[in-house]
Amino acid sequence: MPDADAPPRAVVVLVAGDLQIPLGAIGPMTVCDLALLDDLLRLRMAIARRGWSLRLTHLDRETRDLFEFVGLIECLDP
Repeated sequence: MPDADAPPRAVVVLVAGDLQIPLGAIGPMTVCDLALLDDLLRLRMAIARRGWSLRLTHLDRETRDLFEFVGLIECLDP
């Protein structure tokens, strides 16, 4: 079970041109599963429709491993 005082699973950042705007953090108590991945990818698609991009920073190992496991690691912006 994750520790509530642990660092977040990831920080979600909106990238619009030269601007990088932190949207929020995915808390350490959030379950790391395919539903989380689906939510992040849907958010990424909605943002892309406006010509922006989404970046996940400070990814924890479990979240990064899930993206890798399902073959979507390339969807993460560096």
